[in-house]
Formats: sequence, C-alpha cells, structure tokens
Amino acid sequence: MKKGLILILFSCLLTACSSLEEKRNERIRKNIQNIDALIIVHPTFYFDSNAEAKEAISFVSDFFINLKKPVFTLVETQELITAIHLTQASAQLPQSKYHSQSPSASNYLRYFPRIKETQLVQSLNGENKIKVSGKNIVIIGGYLLACLRTAVQHLSRHNLEDQSELNIYLPLRAIYGKDLNQQGSEILSKEGLQSSLNKWLPKETGYEVYRDEKLFLKVKENEPKILRIYVRPIKEGLFPLNQF
Repeated sequence: MKKGLILILFSCLLTACSSLEEKRNERIRKNIQNIDALIIVHPTFYFDSNAEAKEAISFVSDFFINLKKPVFTLVETQELITAIHLTQASAQLPQSKYHSQSPSASNYLRYFPRIKETQLVQSLNGENKIKVSGKNIVIIGGYLLACLRTAVQHLSRHNLEDQSELNIYLPLRAIYGKDLNQQGSEILSKEGLQSSLNKWLPKETGYEVYRDEKLFLKVKENEPKILRIYVRPIKEGLFPLNQF
C-alpha cells in the first residue's frame, strides 16, 4: 500500500514538473517572439574548454532556430566557416567519429551541433557589420570582456546608424569565461562600463544599462539615439530566465 502511494505521488510530481516546464518554455517562446535576432559569439571548445556555457547556448539557440528567427554565429575565419560546412558531423556521434580535416571545425560542431542551421559570419575578435531588422538583439557566447564586448560594440554602432533605439540582452549563463563574472551581479563596474560606452558610441548616443531588471547606469538621457543593455546576472535556479 505504501509503495503504491509513493508511486502515485512520484507520478503526480512528474506531471507537475512537466506542466511547469511547458509553462516556462511557453513564456520563453513569447519573450523571443519580441526579439529580432540572436548573435552567437565563437561557440567552441577551443575558447570554452570546460563547456561552461554550452548547455545554456544550446538551450537559447534551440528556441530561436525552432521559431525560425534570424541567428548569426561569429566564427574566426572564412576558412573555418568553409570547414564547418564541409564537415560531416552529428550531434549523436561520439567525438571519435567526427569526420573533419579541421579539428577547429569539429570543436564548433561538437560544442554547437546546430551551427549549420545558422548564418555563419567571419569575425576574428567579435567584429562584425551585422544589421538587424529590428531593435531587439540577444547576444550569447564569447568572453564578456573580449570578443563579446567587441561584438556588442560593433552591433551597437551599425544598428544605430539607421534607427534611434537599440536593446541588447546578455543572459550571462550563456556567456563563457566564468572567471570574469564569478561575482555575479557585481561583474561590471559603473566606471568601466561608462568608459567603454563613451568610446564605443557616437556622441549623440545615450545609453542605459540594466542589471537584473534594475537601472544600473544611465547617461545622456535626452540624446536622440539610445542604446539599452540588459545584463542578466548568474543566479542558481533562475535559468532559464524569464526574460532575455
């Protein structure tokens, strides 16, 4: 009798968890409907040898790809992009069965198996000239203080040329190099951000930085162009996040 009750309770728990997961996924799908593009910066074991961000990058990118949203993946060289396209690989195959003349290409394919379903863009250090049809961009992958920062810089410049507003979302769980952000919400200083943004953007551009939905930095609030950056800090148990 007791065993049967335990089985019933376990079954109810699984049903409840499944229902919560579907509600969560539906909430994320609705959030992503309002996002115009996903940019993935260098998703590879070469840079993220411990696969710190692999699961989160796959989780986020799956939603965008399945919803047929624009997804751009930054890859270092054109030769590597060609090698990725030529490599025969499968997400189900073990590492030893990947067929490639390029170990670097295999690193990308093993780390991010759906990479061929995205638009590959040559970018050695995060630089790019991507223009998005819309004002909302999610950026994942890359080192926060290196190639990811360069990607944010270039996307901001190019996408504020023809529009007056740009919103960039950075879910930190999908960004590797955790040595750069072990302090969670304290990883970015106001002084460092302000200095960087002053160098990145034209003088007529204002900017706002939000961290965990709270305004962290606001400068030049009355300027005609505005860049908003939304940084979601690492918090255990809160990924997937409610909002990108």
